[in-house]
Amino acid sequence: MLTQRILISLFLMGVNVIGLTPGTVKAQVAPHAVFPIGPEAVWQPTDSFLSQHRTEMDKNLIAVMQKGGASAQAIAVARRLKGEQYLNSFTELGVVDLGTISSPNANYADTEYVLLNGKPPLIEVFNFPSDKIYGQKLQRDPLFRSLRPKYPNLGPMSRHKFMGMQPRAGGGQRFVFSEAFQEFRAGPIPARAYFAFDFDSQGKFLGVSFLKLVESRN
Repeated sequence: MLTQRILISLFLMGVNVIGLTPGTVKAQVAPHAVFPIGPEAVWQPTDSFLSQHRTEMDKNLIAVMQKGGASAQAIAVARRLKGEQYLNSFTELGVVDLGTISSPNANYADTEYVLLNGKPPLIEVFNFPSDKIYGQKLQRDPLFRSLRPKYPNLGPMSRHKFMGMQPRAGGGQRFVFSEAFQEFRAGPIPARAYFAFDFDSQGKFLGVSFLKLVESRN
């Protein structure tokens, strides 16, 4: 009877039960249980824990997360991120939400944003192709053209800032980000580009668009 109750409870929690033997229940999070993502998917290890397991995290992040008490959903999200990153913050903003992810082996401190729970359920802003954001529209931008003589290698550096979420006419959401334009990461930031990810009222991704390039001193 006890085993039956355990099975029923796990079923209601959205967990697949495999390899059940007397006295042992081995469980894994079912694929559908990963989404929608919520605050419980966040893992925020202490600085001391990170420093103690830095080398180990580079080799097997999932094992370290399990050792550090990460939730089943946090581990499921990390697996979705190829076992290379984990969700370290979550902000509920409507149908589509905002999160940030951390890369244990990254040699930079830039914030990496993700858009969650839409269709598709996870979009990595950091890794979104720059040509799909800017395309020929950037080449026609008057500020970009005026800066190129002084900064011939000026381009996007994937150093993003979240500028806010705006409701779209007729429903839906617009997520606005800015990105540093530089010649190299350690150099000055002559300009920042603003671009937006748009979703309809059901959370379907409609596309990304370049908005404007503005002069910057930071």
